Amino acid sequence: MAAKERARLIDQIHARTGETDALQRRLDGLRADTGRERAGALERSAAGRRVRRDLAAQAAAAAAEPASGPGLVVTVGDAPGDGGGDSDGRVYDQDLQVLVNGLWAAGATAIGINGRRLTPVTAIRTAGEAILVDYRPLTGPYEVTALGDPDRVRDAFAGSAADRRLRDLEERYRIRYDARRTSGARLPAAGALRLRYAAPVPGAGG
Repeated sequence: MAAKERARLIDQIHARTGETDALQRRLDGLRADTGRERAGALERSAAGRRVRRDLAAQAAAAAAEPASGPGLVVTVGDAPGDGGGDSDGRVYDQDLQVLVNGLWAAGATAIGINGRRLTPVTAIRTAGEAILVDYRPLTGPYEVTALGDPDRVRDAFAGSAADRRLRDLEERYRIRYDARRTSGARLPAAGALRLRYAAPVPGAGG
């Protein structure tokens, strides 16, 4: 009975995830259409072009626009044959957190995990045996794509605390840990943030 209930819940999760993915693709399309309309309107004046440049810079900082270019792809995964019995051979949310923070510190300009774009407030957490990125479950192995000059990012990351931690896990517990350069990585825009408590500052003007 427990196995059947677990299988039913897994099926429900997969179905809801598929529905959410379809809605996200629709949202991405609508966002792209809106962006083209806005860009066209702003191009009609010098003031509009200045606003467009400011918006582009802010959108890049908030991961609100797709990003592409060269970079470094770091892959981490559970040890071979680890089926959950040996917890030491598994990759945990803390490992991905350390890796991501290390790549930011090494100069990455944009980061994604398994194709999901990270923002400055992205949550990487564990729920049961699953790792969640912004509350979306991911499965290993985990490909962490860091855009930026691949040689500079690699050189700055090598020997860092994050690199040392993962190499130690690789040597002691045989987790997968490798990196490769890429010349044409693409990362989508992150999901829109919902501000729940923000409010204009009285007397701030504008």
